[in-house]
Amino acid sequence: MRFDILSGSREFFHDKDNTVYYKRLPICYRLKNGPPSIQSSITRDERTSDIDADHRSSTFPKALFDGHLTAGNSDVRTGDNLATHDNRWAGLNRWRQVLPSC
Repeated sequence: MRFDILSGSREFFHDKDNTVYYKRLPICYRLKNGPPSIQSSITRDERTSDIDADHRSSTFPKALFDGHLTAGNSDVRTGDNLATHDNRWAGLNRWRQVLPSC
């Protein structure tokens, strides 16, 4: 993942550096208009990155109470995450039907 690609994107914005929860991956880009959202975290040397789906708000103080800091935040099977996922990304609501069974 590269800074220049995300920086030039109309869909993502550069959020403040995340040095509390992602000390190893401090550079943060988020999908605009969430949740649900996609968060890309990157090391300063651009050699390592991580992509997460965030189904709960990351804004303070809401994130403290709505489950953003729990594992269920990224799990499409938790609570109403599947419904919000399907409503956000039209056309991806059939993804479970097209993937082979594990």
